[in-house]
Amino acid sequence: YAREKSAPPQELISAGRMLLQRISFAHNNRQDNRLEDIAKTCLAGNGGDSVATGVCVSLKAAIAAHKTSALYHDDLLAGVLVAQPVAALEALCGGPPKECDRGLRILEFASTRRPLLAVIPDQIIISWCRQDPLRRYQALAKHIVASRSTGEQTPPQWTPLGLQFLAEAPEPAAVLHQFVAAFDPRGGFAGEQTRVLEQHSALLDQLDHLPGLAAAIASEKVALRAQIEEVRRVEGLVERQFNERFE
Repeated sequence: YAREKSAPPQELISAGRMLLQRISFAHNNRQDNRLEDIAKTCLAGNGGDSVATGVCVSLKAAIAAHKTSALYHDDLLAGVLVAQPVAALEALCGGPPKECDRGLRILEFASTRRPLLAVIPDQIIISWCRQDPLRRYQALAKHIVASRSTGEQTPPQWTPLGLQFLAEAPEPAAVLHQFVAAFDPRGGFAGEQTRVLEQHSALLDQLDHLPGLAAAIASEKVALRAQIEEVRRVEGLVERQFNERFE
């Protein structure tokens, strides 16, 4: 039904919700992709929010008890976030800062194949951040998709969500710092890290419409240029050492 777009019968919705409430989380993801479809189909609509909350709370507790890992349940989380994004965000990342951090770490570990927050509409993320703007904008900054590249030869562009974070956050300089930290791919082939950093540095030239960030942008440019030079130095040293081994 999730793929066919037709409304499932109420009996199927009830059965799907009961199944999700009975999940026993363990180091096993064999059914995870099927659970994503079940969550998308059965958690949407009235009454689905309480089930979504229960699933997220149970998963969070199982991870805290080292019974499982977020890596095994990325598809399930995607389905819950699509069907009930607000309930899922509150269950995972609501509450005091420590609980928010735990929830965001779960989302980070579960986002190795795809960024899970990207399945949530931008305005729902913005609305959730506005409820506690001083903390939530900065907390989510490293987890949203703030920029995108359309190809290796095309400079990356800010996403509308990334720009809205910079425009609305009470501390936009701190949000920008999180965005810039995410430019670093941390690894890859020789020269890849430098190439990616240089390519993403162009993003800082796309923020002229935010004059209040001018000082922060200038500071980030200086720091990023120093980082690029250091990465280039280290890459050159590694390459020389590699070549000397085969001379």
